[in-house]
Formats: sequence, structure tokens, C-alpha cells
Amino acid sequence: MTRAVTIAYAGTDKSVFPLPEPQDFLQASQVNFDDLAKDIRKLKKDLTACEKDVENVCGNSSDEHLQPFKEKMDLTETFLDMVSYFGMKPKSGEKEVASSYVFMLWYEFCNDFKNSWIRQTVLQVLHLFLFICKKIGSLLYGVKICAVKVKI
Repeated sequence: MTRAVTIAYAGTDKSVFPLPEPQDFLQASQVNFDDLAKDIRKLKKDLTACEKDVENVCGNSSDEHLQPFKEKMDLTETFLDMVSYFGMKPKSGEKEVASSYVFMLWYEFCNDFKNSWIRQTVLQVLHLFLFICKKIGSLLYGVKICAVKVKI
């Protein structure tokens, strides 16, 4: 898989690692989503207190200014959808798939992928370098090379 990703742009400035840094997944595995859920519940209570003010703003504003008030995103559902999409099952004795487990799996995958990607990129650049050296060598075969001194 890494070979297919690296061949297209090997040796160019477009050769960019296509995944998040493995360290990002390691940091994400340290996040306690239960604590975040508690904080979100508290914020929802605070938000309820502000909803009356929002209704006033929505009633007195044009449609283009209402967008931030109308969209909502539930991170828990998004996370569970992702877990379901990849067919992950909870460890034995657990009710749900732990977020730390998911991020550690992604960390390991991204770390292995990055190491392989770096090796493939170096190999592609090396092959390109050797190809260019052969071309230059064949162009210079039989040509007398002379050095010219230039004063600057």
C-alpha cells in the first residue's frame, strides 16, 4: 500500500505523508472521553439557559447569520459510527470499545505505515537518482571532459 502512495510523487515536494502523525493518535489515546462526556453534559445545561437568547437572535436575524445556531454535531455518535464502520468489538469484560483502544490501534497502524512510507520514498528517490546517473553516463560516454577555470 505504501508503495502505491509513494510512487506518484517520489522525490518531489508533493511527497507528503498522507496520514496524521502517529504521535497524534498516541496523544488522542490519552483522552478520557468519559470526562469529556461529563463536561459536555454540564455545557448542555449551560446552553439550555442560553437557548432563549438564541431564539430571540434567530427570530430577528436573516438566514445567512443563522448557520452557527442551526448546525449541531454529536461526537459520541460520530465515534460510534466509526467504530461500527471498522467492525471493532469491545475487549472482553467491557461494554463498549474504549477510545484509548481505538486510538492505540490507529497509532500502531500510522506508525508502521509512516516507517514503510519513508523507506519507500527513499527507495524511489534512489531509483530516480540512479536512473539519472545512468542517463548522464550514457550521454557523456566517449566525450572528452575538460575543466575550465573561471575567475570571479
